[in-house]
Amino acid sequence: MHIETRTGRSLKVTTNHPIWTANGFVEAGQLEVGSFIALSRNNRCALQKKATIPNCQYKIVAFMLAEGGITNRSFSFTNTDLNLVREFEQALKEFHPGCSLTALSQDKYKGQYRVNGVGVGKASPIKE
Repeated sequence: MHIETRTGRSLKVTTNHPIWTANGFVEAGQLEVGSFIALSRNNRCALQKKATIPNCQYKIVAFMLAEGGITNRSFSFTNTDLNLVREFEQALKEFHPGCSLTALSQDKYKGQYRVNGVGVGKASPIKE
């Protein structure tokens, strides 16, 4: 299903994909026009006048919550929208130059990527 916000942001999700709302998580298929969903517009804290966390970190957390997977050995990301994949990869690179994405076999694993720079035996900037 396709969701578009009044600010022009859009996402494609399955009808059972959890979306954070004012009432907690709701399946995307249960949303109605006018439903309030949680989106980060910027990273300003209400009590502070300057950014407290770089935007790339917010993006990484948001992408991993929405489309990420974490095992005891690796981080993964799944999305077929190449604009979102590029945005996530750019956030990773801004966060740490050693982080990147590698596409898995697109014949077998369409839209699946491995997050590089994290994992067993490596100092991991994401895990830290």
